[in-house]
Amino acid sequence: MEKCFGKKGVLVFQFTGISHKEIRGYAISNHPLPVIGINTGDKPKSRNFSIFHELTHIILGTGGVCDMNDRNVKIERFCDEVAANFLVPPSALLKN
Repeated sequence: MEKCFGKKGVLVFQFTGISHKEIRGYAISNHPLPVIGINTGDKPKSRNFSIFHELTHIILGTGGVCDMNDRNVKIERFCDEVAANFLVPPSALLKN
């Protein structure tokens, strides 16, 4: 991460007052200090997923708020896959 963002990192904010059905999170990939916003109305485990999903958007440089009706499905699926693999690595699923 240091190579991507230097020593400043990513600002992560939580917001309220909007239904999680309307927005779960957003990413703003402006450098030198990108921002992730997470909806506190969402369940904690869902918020964790959203943080990694949005972080992937920042790494890809595709930050912003996606319109769920007009979004790049390929990028969204990739961000979902990265978040899922980070939170539950495939190797953990294969252990007996």
